[in-house]
Amino acid sequence: MTSLSFRKRCLGAIITLLICPTIAAAQTADDCPSTLASVSNDIDINPAPQIFTEIYEKLGCQVEIVELPTRRSVYAFNHSTVDGELLRREIVERFYTRPLVRSETPVYTFANSLWVAPARAPDPNAPIGYVLGAVWQEGYIKDRNLTGLSFRNIGEMFDKFSNGEISRFIAADSTVHQAIAAGVFHKGVYPTKLEALQSGKLYHYLGAEFAPFMQRFSAFIATNETFPDLSN
Repeated sequence: MTSLSFRKRCLGAIITLLICPTIAAAQTADDCPSTLASVSNDIDINPAPQIFTEIYEKLGCQVEIVELPTRRSVYAFNHSTVDGELLRREIVERFYTRPLVRSETPVYTFANSLWVAPARAPDPNAPIGYVLGAVWQEGYIKDRNLTGLSFRNIGEMFDKFSNGEISRFIAADSTVHQAIAAGVFHKGVYPTKLEALQSGKLYHYLGAEFAPFMQRFSAFIATNETFPDLSN
């Protein structure tokens, strides 16, 4: 469970990052998306939803952010249940059937690694935990003919690791660091990075009808240092 103090520190940092000139009108704009899907899996330790909410407000929009499993989020976007997805890699575009627009520049950069239990020699035959629906993670397991163990969300996977039920998993470095700081893992059971696997970029996606708003959003993130670099 994420600590309240960590959330306060996180939100404080977000507010600091957002104290800058804006390009938004004070009133609500008429090109606003109203609902976005987040596949963060553990919204308590991910600052992205709050950052997006703040940016949308600065652009004159009130937006609702709903948390959905990875595949269900794509389904919701394709069927117009949501207007867009918070953050996605370009690899997911092949699963979209709805006309879309992508932010002109990436919003986040990230690094993913293989993490193992501390003070224990890694067992090369132990199953590797990963989040169900994370396309590249599923591909990594399948392409290398590895034994994988899927989880519905990253919070469930971290719980299993903390309880000693799995000894290694794949996750974004920033997510692991945030989870450690938030006290998600049991004391002394902090994962250790064994191998860097992949780095990449995440973009914001909206339905094509929101192209005018996406232009404003892209202009905002190009001129404001709003999003932290998550590649470390």
